[in-house]
Amino acid sequence: MIRSASSHVGGGIASSDIAGRVMDPLVVLRSLTDRDRRLVAILAEHQVLTTNQVTQLAFPSLDVAQRRLLRLTRIGVLDRF
Repeated sequence: MIRSASSHVGGGIASSDIAGRVMDPLVVLRSLTDRDRRLVAILAEHQVLTTNQVTQLAFPSLDVAQRRLLRLTRIGVLDRF
């Protein structure tokens, strides 16, 4: 999914941690960087982007993009498929 170059990333709704516990939305919001917020806005407009597209738009490398996208998925900001 996010690990592959052809994966797709989209917006999410529920916030949970790795163990599946629901996280406080304020904690999630405080953890977002300006880049995260820009990425969420872009995804809200386009709905779905590949990991490579997200990398080209917002990250210096595929590795950095994959790590951040995984984190954003784990806290419920993004969905992946």
